[in-house]
Amino acid sequence: KEQVINIIDSVVQRTTFAGAEGAAAVTIKDSVVQRAEIKADDEAKRKRQEREERKKERAREDTEAEQTVQTLFQSTSRGMQMSKYNKLEEYLNTSQKQIETLNYEGLERILGFSLPKSAYIHRAWWSNGGHSHANAWINPGWKVTKVELGQFVVFTKIKILD
Repeated sequence: KEQVINIIDSVVQRTTFAGAEGAAAVTIKDSVVQRAEIKADDEAKRKRQEREERKKERAREDTEAEQTVQTLFQSTSRGMQMSKYNKLEEYLNTSQKQIETLNYEGLERILGFSLPKSAYIHRAWWSNGGHSHANAWINPGWKVTKVELGQFVVFTKIKILD
C-alpha cells in the first residue's frame, strides 16, 4: 500500500504546477490515493472473508468428523453391550416359529449364563426397547408379548407389511 502511495506521490509531484493547477494536482493526488486505499482495504477485507470461510469450513468438517466418531463409538458400545445376549439373538434369528415360548432355564441355557436378578423381578426388563439387551430380540424381528416373571417369556415374530 505504501509503495503504491509513494509511486502516486512521485507522479503527482512531477505534474504539480503553481497556482490553480497545483490545487487541481493535489486534488487528483488525493483522489488517486483514496482509490488506492479503498482498493487495498477491499483486498484486505476479501482476504479476511476468505480466511473466515476457510475457518468455518474447517470447523464444519471437524464437527462432522466428531459426530461420525461419536456415532461409531456409540454403535460399537451398543454392539459390545448386546454381544452378551448375542446367543439369544442368533437363536431367535434361526427360529422358524412365529411364537417362541422359552422358560428361564431355557433362556439361560441358550445364553450360557444366568439372567440378572432384575429379569426375574422387573417386568420392565423385558420391555421392547430402551435397553441394550432388548436388541437381542428386536434385531432379529421379534417382540416380547408375554412375561411370567421367573417362569417364562413369550416372543412373537413381528410381521412386516409389504
